[in-house]
Amino acid sequence: MSGSFKRVLVVGTTGSGKTTLARRLSDIGGLPHVELDELRYERDWQEVAATTFRERVAAVVGTECWVVDGNYAAVRELTWSRAELVVWMDYSMLVVLRRLLGRTVRRLTTKADAGNGNREQLGRLLGRRSILVWAVRSHAPLRKEYEMTIATPRANAPRVVRLRSPSQTRAWLAQLRNGAPGLVWLSPDR
Repeated sequence: MSGSFKRVLVVGTTGSGKTTLARRLSDIGGLPHVELDELRYERDWQEVAATTFRERVAAVVGTECWVVDGNYAAVRELTWSRAELVVWMDYSMLVVLRRLLGRTVRRLTTKADAGNGNREQLGRLLGRRSILVWAVRSHAPLRKEYEMTIATPRANAPRVVRLRSPSQTRAWLAQLRNGAPGLVWLSPDR
């Protein structure tokens, strides 16, 4: 990333591909990557106490270099206030649901680790805590929150790159890999 940013936050609806993009940015920039989900959930999908979660996040974002991915409102002030660049994966509901369903089914069938030794569970796909239902319910409100956040002028606000499609994300990443000068300062919205 041309050394321009040392603290990068990747946000977007559940299933948009935040972790995958954050890993790629980590590789390109040589920065450590941290998933907020891994700070929030312990084995058997047990959520840590809110204060513990905040402390864990504060410890990570208090360092000088990182790529963090996640959307938790409880720590948004911590992550956004320390980020130099926010990459917002603002994909359509159809793209998000297709990716989320594919990822969840793949994890169910392969029993892949979803972080901290956790495995996908059928109940998280179809049950009352369905990740698909959560994606549908949170998509529009999250978009509104982020639009309001980036529209509100603040001192030391991070730069925001809003990516609206997987193809736009691939093109942006390709330009980053090729070291296009100043590219990370560009936003499709600005």
